[in-house]
Amino acid sequence: MNENNMDSNRITHPDSDIRHFIKVRIADRNIEIECKYRRGFVNCRKYLAKFDQPDLIVSAEDEEIKEECRRLIGSSFDEKDRYYEMMEKGVMEEAVIFRKITDAMLYWDTLLMHGAAVAVDNRCYIFTAPSGTGKTTHIQHWLHTIPGSFAVNGDKPMINAAKKLVYGTPWSGKENLNTNTGVPLAGIIHLQRGPENILRPLTFRQMLPCLLQQCYIPADSEKAQLACGLIGLLRDVPCYHLYCTPDEEAAAVAFRGLKPA
Repeated sequence: MNENNMDSNRITHPDSDIRHFIKVRIADRNIEIECKYRRGFVNCRKYLAKFDQPDLIVSAEDEEIKEECRRLIGSSFDEKDRYYEMMEKGVMEEAVIFRKITDAMLYWDTLLMHGAAVAVDNRCYIFTAPSGTGKTTHIQHWLHTIPGSFAVNGDKPMINAAKKLVYGTPWSGKENLNTNTGVPLAGIIHLQRGPENILRPLTFRQMLPCLLQQCYIPADSEKAQLACGLIGLLRDVPCYHLYCTPDEEAAAVAFRGLKPA
C-alpha cells in the first residue's frame, strides 16, 4: 500500500460500509489497522509497511467510537446531539485504535510515555513534563542548534523497556515531529521552567513519581501491572532534572550536561 492509495481512499464517504486496511510497522511490530474513517490515519504514512503476517490486527467498532465520544462529552452524550454530529469521528476512531495498540505493546515490553524525544549521535533523550511546560519548544531548540540532532517523537514516543530503545510513533502532537526509527535510550529528563538553565542528576526513586504520572498506565489491572513493571525496568537509565528558560541556551546547557565525556 502506498501513499497515493491512502490519499485516493480518503475521498470515500465516511458513512459508507467500506473498510480500509492499513499495514504499518511501529516499534518493531507489524500492525494491520482496519478503519472506516481513513483520514484519521494520514500521519501513519511514514510507518507504512509490507508484510504477510501481522503481529496485531486492530479495529474500532461503531459503539467503541461512540463510547470515545461519551468519554469526551460526558454523561450527557446523545448520538443525536449536535455536538456528536459535529465531532470528527475519524479522530475518535483513531483514538480508540491508538489505545488498543498501546495496550497490546505492553505485552512486547513496550511502554508509551508522554514526552518529547530527541536524538543525536545514536543516543535518545526523552524530556517529560505536564502539557504546556515547553517540551516541544525545547527539542526544537536542539534541532536548530545541535548538529546532527533529530526528533524521534514530539509527544508520544514508545520505549521498549527491556531493550532500552525509543521509537517514533505517528502520534506526535500538533507539530507532527516524529521519525520512524528506534534509538538507544540515554536519559530521561524531567523538564521544569525556571529563571536559569540548570541540569542536575536524579535518582530513579526521585524520578519515579514523574514516570508514573507521564507514562501510560491502563485502567485494566493486568495491563496496569505490566506497565508498572516496565517502568521498573528503566531503573538503570540515567535520570535528570532540567530547570530551563524557553531560550535556545537551554538546549546547549542540556546537551553539554548529557553528552558522554
